[in-house]
Amino acid sequence: MQERGHAHPDFDILHYSIHDFSDCGRFACNESEIEYSAAIDGAASATNNKIKVAVCGGNPDVLEVVNAYMSNGLSPFPVRVFSSIEDARKWVTQTY
Repeated sequence: MQERGHAHPDFDILHYSIHDFSDCGRFACNESEIEYSAAIDGAASATNNKIKVAVCGGNPDVLEVVNAYMSNGLSPFPVRVFSSIEDARKWVTQTY
């Protein structure tokens, strides 16, 4: 799915992405899928390295995956976790 987003004609002008998992009951990815996702983002950053990624929600499954994604060192994008969409929007709309 993220490949479709990266292929979008407006990807090069994208400044942020908010992923809302507030209503998520369960979320699971294996290590290989997490590494693949980060590597895909790394390749996409060749055309746009200005994207901030905000993740909303406190589900432990989501937090585990996000922490693994952030700690593997492959993603070029800054990623932060927020408890609300409002806080996420504030962060992603701040200028660098």
